[in-house]
Amino acid sequence: MNLIEKSPREFLEFNYYLERISDSIPSPLRWYFDFKLYEFDSLSDSVKNIIARVYQNVDLERATIEKITFTEMLERLNEKLSSSLGSRGKSVNGVRQIVTEYSDLWWCLAEYVDFSRAQIHEYSTTNPLDGFGSGGILGNFAFVIIDEQTRQILFFSGGDCD
Repeated sequence: MNLIEKSPREFLEFNYYLERISDSIPSPLRWYFDFKLYEFDSLSDSVKNIIARVYQNVDLERATIEKITFTEMLERLNEKLSSSLGSRGKSVNGVRQIVTEYSDLWWCLAEYVDFSRAQIHEYSTTNPLDGFGSGGILGNFAFVIIDEQTRQILFFSGGDCD
């Protein structure tokens, strides 16, 4: 399986949108986001192996990877982004809808990944030094999004910092 890293011009819009998300969260902590896009020729590796090829400093022994839906990814992303809010900024269930399925964020990536058909995997780790799924003070997230039709893999991660 060959992986070719891509840097499309839409990533500037994506970066701008992520900065706006961070600015909209009323918290003393600021969110950072990281994303990488790769094109592949054939999907012949496991998700764990693909992650290890892109992020050499991952701790796969302490990691879990769970296949989830786009809706579940939005729920978990909002849970993480809401984790740095005080009780004033949260809804009744403690989660604020910061990102929705209609957010500009997904429109910026529509040419590369179709979230309605893509395989989405959440990467979690207990290692605070893991190169892909760690780094936040109160919260962090990491997702691997694979679209076999467009032959694209998006790595999307983030965390909060002061």
